[in-house]
Amino acid sequence: MFMAIQIPFKIPSQTPAGQYLLRIDGLWPARNDVAYESLAQHYPGCAQIEVESSFRGSLPSGGVKIPESLAYGQPGTVLEPFS
Repeated sequence: MFMAIQIPFKIPSQTPAGQYLLRIDGLWPARNDVAYESLAQHYPGCAQIEVESSFRGSLPSGGVKIPESLAYGQPGTVLEPFS
């Protein structure tokens, strides 16, 4: 059975109006053990959204690089069961 969920998030006020593709990554972290390094599981999803805004300008700089930000050892990708 499909269950719709809501995930609240904020869009920066400096985002110009328009159509955007929003990427949503669910991540089940790997254990902090070399033998389990490859066990992190990624569940990517996308949604097309329309932003309404009166801001006129360029998109803000920054953000994250994919897939680099999801590599083993990055914050949030390794489970520390005994910490």
